[in-house]
Parts: sequence; structure tokens; C-alpha cells
Amino acid sequence: RIESLGSDHFDTANAFVNIGNCYQRKLEWEKAAFAYKEATSIYDLVSNQQQACLTLDQNGMIRLQRSLAGVLRNWGTCCWKQRRIAEAIDLLNQSVNTEEILISDSLELAVPQKIVRASYESMAQMLGILGCLYVEHNIVEHRSFQNSEGAFTMA
Repeated sequence: RIESLGSDHFDTANAFVNIGNCYQRKLEWEKAAFAYKEATSIYDLVSNQQQACLTLDQNGMIRLQRSLAGVLRNWGTCCWKQRRIAEAIDLLNQSVNTEEILISDSLELAVPQKIVRASYESMAQMLGILGCLYVEHNIVEHRSFQNSEGAFTMA
């Protein structure tokens, strides 16, 4: 895909996501995480280019945000499986924030309710996982459980 579309194309990022998904199914977490990291970099690049040029239509921006949230979730899951809990927490929080942006933008962009509902469901799932990760991280780090309680409450 890089040769035919370039390294800054939405479909190139999707190809990296698919590669990451294949590695994730094979339980090759490090290779999957690398592919997801590449996809995230491309999505960020595409997003920055689109904001500068405003060439993506509303559906394209929604698709980009949902894709970014999903790849951050997948990357965070890989980190979790590798016991890199702090990094997993950071990535899942980024995914939650991306979904929150989509939900808040939905009011002024007339985003279809099906997409908004999917964002709420994804966000709730990630908040539940975050609650578990915060518990695990807090036990290891001997910290307060305030973040885990907050994540569970929000979920």
C-alpha cells in the first residue's frame, strides 16, 4: 500500500491495522503493537493534513476518528497483554478521548445516531477495561484506587 498510495494515506493506515489484527490473532503482541503504532501515526498525519486543508467531508472525518479510536484501543490491548500497564492505560485513555470528541462533535455535525451509539458503547467498554487496568496498576504501584472507581462509574 505504501508504494501505491503513499505513507500518508488513510488506506495505508488501514493496511497496517489489518496487519496488526493478524498478528494480534496470532498472539504476537509486539508485532501487532508495532503495526498499530504505524497506523496511529498515519491517522494522526492524515487528520492534521485534513484539518489544514479541510478536504475530508463529514463522513470522512467521522470514519477517521472512529478508526483512530479503534486502533488506539487495539494498541492498548497489545500493551496490556505485554504487561505494559501504564502504556495501555495511556492508549485506552486516548481512545476514550477520541470517542468523546466524536460524541461532542455529533451535536453540531449531525452525526447519525447509529455512530454516536457505537461510540458510547465503545467508550463504555474501554472505561470498564480501564477500571480493571487501574486496579492492576494501583496494586503494583501501591496507589489509590480513585481512577479505577472513576472509570467504572463513567462506564
